[in-house]
Amino acid sequence: MKRIFVGLCVLMTLLLAGCSQTVAPLPPVETAKIGTMIGTLSESLAPEKYPEAEISRFNNYVDESAAMMAGKIDYAIMDYATAQNFIKSNEGTMVLPEALTDEVTAMALKKENTELNQKLNAVLNRYLSDGTMEEIKAHWFPEAGGDYEIVDVPKNVSGPVLRVAVTSLTEPRCFVQDGELTGMNVELLSRIAYELGMQVEFQDMDFKAMIDSLQSGNSDVVAAMYNTPERSEKVDFTAGYFPNPQVFVVKADRQAATEGAQSSQKTISSSSDLNKAGYTIGVPEGTPPEEVAKELMPNADISYFTQFMDGVAALKSGKVTAVIYDSSGVDRILLSNPDLVKLDEELGNIEIAAVVRLDDTAMNEQLNAFIKQYQADGTAAAMVKRWINNAGGEMPDIPKPQNPEKKITIITNGLTEPMNYYENGQLTGFDVEFMKRFASYANLDYEIITMDYQAMIPALQSGKGDVIISDFFKTDERGQEVLYTDAYVVLHNSALIRKDMAAASMVDQSIKTNEELNGKRVGFITGMVHIDNFRPLYQADEYEFNDFSSMLEALKSKKSMRY
Repeated sequence: MKRIFVGLCVLMTLLLAGCSQTVAPLPPVETAKIGTMIGTLSESLAPEKYPEAEISRFNNYVDESAAMMAGKIDYAIMDYATAQNFIKSNEGTMVLPEALTDEVTAMALKKENTELNQKLNAVLNRYLSDGTMEEIKAHWFPEAGGDYEIVDVPKNVSGPVLRVAVTSLTEPRCFVQDGELTGMNVELLSRIAYELGMQVEFQDMDFKAMIDSLQSGNSDVVAAMYNTPERSEKVDFTAGYFPNPQVFVVKADRQAATEGAQSSQKTISSSSDLNKAGYTIGVPEGTPPEEVAKELMPNADISYFTQFMDGVAALKSGKVTAVIYDSSGVDRILLSNPDLVKLDEELGNIEIAAVVRLDDTAMNEQLNAFIKQYQADGTAAAMVKRWINNAGGEMPDIPKPQNPEKKITIITNGLTEPMNYYENGQLTGFDVEFMKRFASYANLDYEIITMDYQAMIPALQSGKGDVIISDFFKTDERGQEVLYTDAYVVLHNSALIRKDMAAASMVDQSIKTNEELNGKRVGFITGMVHIDNFRPLYQADEYEFNDFSSMLEALKSKKSMRY
């Protein structure tokens, strides 16, 4: 009996020891065991980025993930979309937040199909800025491993056909369910085709056949493709719309143990916190934001982008630590990206000016005269309130002159909300209202053409356009190539970071007392007495609404802070 009792005690001790065994934290990735898949970017990326790590190569993601679950490797590298699909069906796994690369999926088109490219970009830019793209992504990348949400997208029964090349082996972006193609890319292209008044035809094919299908005219657009230098020689690309970088997949309990073992957290609350080796700041090249980064953050690396949305995508994917841009663009992107936050400090002013050729002094003088007048009579202030301070503006009716002296061509971007962007198929924004008012003032007819920023000055110098009005920053370097007008609006530089990198004091911005309304955005219903009671007590930006429901929607979307 004594032996049995002692044996039971030993058994219980072992069981209790096993139950109390702690989960091992993840080792530093530089010396960890890393899994990659043969034939993918990760196979070359891992040994290049982590030369001291132990790299294991697998034929497919199934074998790779099984090795991770068994503890044979610490980290598994996958592309973001594959990783999200994997963790949905494998409880206890997670994707680490910082991406290893900055690939962003775009749409591909046949070379010189400029009209379709501009139309697609207009809708994509709006979807990215107003939250529609995030809504579509949420249908196919649900939180906590939820089910897909398949929505019924309306279809046009007539009109031209948009032929879309897809591959059905990329769940949840495109796959077959119940005999029908579905997925994120199918929903996105169906929505866009409907908005453009087109029917849509999806063509399922091998990925390697897609560029040939575009070039031969059998397809109009490829739904998803990385923009690489080699491919861009053969086809054109839209703006990127879906960050799909290489990421680490790990066991969630090991990551939790790692975080618990860390004694310090990453906390950013000011620009000085960004001045660290290992941090990367995203800026448009040759602009005031670049000057700010070099002056205030000399220890950080700098990464360049052409379109603001490309910088935002790099920030959200973890490729950069912060993005510096003008305040109007930063404020607008915050409305639909609750995972981002803006640093409180203003990092110097940005003068926005129109641009003409060096020898076109007459046009420059005419523009400067108009700028002086529109600033003096209050028009400029009203436009700032309408487009920049408010969450969205409505274009006033400004007809073209009946008997114009001549016609000019105005160059803009069309992808820079709230300055110039497409809404319901029409160009709108601060810059567009400025164009129309100037044309009316100078008795000029006009046409507006859109293009990437890097193409604008060459187009102006070659005579394809007469003036650039497109949220153009004044810089000394550009001033040697073109002639700037006086600034028609002055903004300031703002830094945008991910909320998970922000200090707790920045993330908790709830309003607890009436005094904290000073400097905030406050909404009222038109005609009610509340605004008259409020004005003597506090200094706040005011927004008027026609009804309570629209005011409440603005509050929910952070367009106003309180009502």
